[in-house]
Amino acid sequence: MEILILGLIAFIIGISLNFIANKFKIEESKDVESVLGILPMANCGGCGYPNCEAYAKAIVNDKEEINKCSVGGVEVLTSLGKYLNIQTEYKDAVKYAIVGCNGKKAKEKYEYEGIKTCASESMIQGQGHLVCTYGCLGHGDCKVSCEFGAIKIEEGVAVINKDKCVACGKCIETCPKQLIKMIDSNTKIKLLCNNEKKGREVKLACQDGCIGCMICKKVCEFGAVTFENNLPIFDNDKCTYCKKCIEKCPSKCLI
Repeated sequence: MEILILGLIAFIIGISLNFIANKFKIEESKDVESVLGILPMANCGGCGYPNCEAYAKAIVNDKEEINKCSVGGVEVLTSLGKYLNIQTEYKDAVKYAIVGCNGKKAKEKYEYEGIKTCASESMIQGQGHLVCTYGCLGHGDCKVSCEFGAIKIEEGVAVINKDKCVACGKCIETCPKQLIKMIDSNTKIKLLCNNEKKGREVKLACQDGCIGCMICKKVCEFGAVTFENNLPIFDNDKCTYCKKCIEKCPSKCLI
């Protein structure tokens, strides 16, 4: 008799647990669907997840932060906060990608006639047809990877429209030269060169390249400029945006 009672109790507990689990599963599924409905469905991967559905599940199941959708921006963040009853404040500056090359006057070693992709050309000896081994090859692998039409090729160099860029980072992953980086709208001075050589060696490769002369550092009265690998690094907190470094740069590679 006792065995029957214990069995009945276990049966009832099992049914109850199954009911509760299914109820939570349904509610969880509804939450995922609702969060997914708020997200822009760009599936760009900028949040760190492969698609919007994966991000929605992470928000609901793993309590992931709701401020990782660069495409949706403040509108999506506010809507998610309201639905999930989370206090939100949009403090982040707008992020966008920038190409660290302005080599429209870059010199060529030869005319490249191989497969017209940056990935293919960068693998050949000498890393491509340009004298500057750091320069943009201009075949537009980054342009192909961008689903938002933010990239175009101008005079052999990739240029990113910051107003169209959603900071998904796919162009960064695609560039074999690692010329593209993410910055935000608070960045005051931008360097459009990635060549770590110096002086005459740079000029023989590209008239637009940074020659490591350190004039930008010398004219800065606020200690905002340091150098690493012959390239200037700008401290955004110390920079007062006096623009002296831009005005004095002989290569005009600062903007």
